[in-house]
Amino acid sequence: MIKATIQNSPCCKEIKFPCSETELSKQLGELDMNTEHLAPIGTIIEIEPAELSVLEDSEVSLDALDYLGKHMDGMDKRELNKFLAVLSCDELDKEWDMKSIINLTFNLPRYTLIEETDDLEHVGLIHMLDVRKVLSESEYNNSEWLKSEGQKLLNSGKGIPTDYGLLFENEEISFEEVFNGRTLPPYYCNPNAFVTAEISYGDLTELAELPCEDIAIKKALYRLGAESISDCEIELDTVQNISKNQLKKICAAEQNAGIFALNELLKSVELNILASENTSESISVEDPKISM
Repeated sequence: MIKATIQNSPCCKEIKFPCSETELSKQLGELDMNTEHLAPIGTIIEIEPAELSVLEDSEVSLDALDYLGKHMDGMDKRELNKFLAVLSCDELDKEWDMKSIINLTFNLPRYTLIEETDDLEHVGLIHMLDVRKVLSESEYNNSEWLKSEGQKLLNSGKGIPTDYGLLFENEEISFEEVFNGRTLPPYYCNPNAFVTAEISYGDLTELAELPCEDIAIKKALYRLGAESISDCEIELDTVQNISKNQLKKICAAEQNAGIFALNELLKSVELNILASENTSESISVEDPKISM
């Protein structure tokens, strides 16, 4: 979780991220901003965790800050410690801003954090998983090889002490720019979503997890630079145990009624009903509505 004091002069407000669109809209109102702002920006006065203090005294997109908060909430303890260790490490000689920090969340394998150095096999396992992402069963069970790789890493002299452990930069892994500073890269974080909508405009793409708050779709369109949803291409996919037949009917509903109507319809559908094979003929768009 991120806790930030946001200023829209002369108003200040502490906001916790991530938060829902409804909650953010409420906070914008208390900051004397338009509650339906499609690209809210504020100045960060204070922020926690302290490793994000590089963002203080700068204007940032509150939607990007919320997106970062979702990524951080989705990290396990080891990933979060590595993320914070990288941000706190001045020896890396990297300038951090909102764009690069969000990109860091996609580039954690470029770094290896060793919290305990006494178990060489574990050190080797952590490092090789960072470098290779996956190991074969024989590699995973090759104790001597893992110990050798662990010893090699520690003997490299490239470890940088941090409050979280020894940090190594895996320079053979390139730092990729996933976030372009404008459109938010796909990130699946809504366990209650039925389907995902990939919204494309030109060479840009945004992801909406449905059902969601309508303003989330409107914000995606704004970031894409599209004046209307009709100007965009939409591709739906399922993130739940929904039959192919049901997904086809959902896609037909979107084409017939539009994504905003489909979004409202999905809000009224219980997942266990939608996912049931017994409802293969139940979705129809009339007026529009989904009848069960």
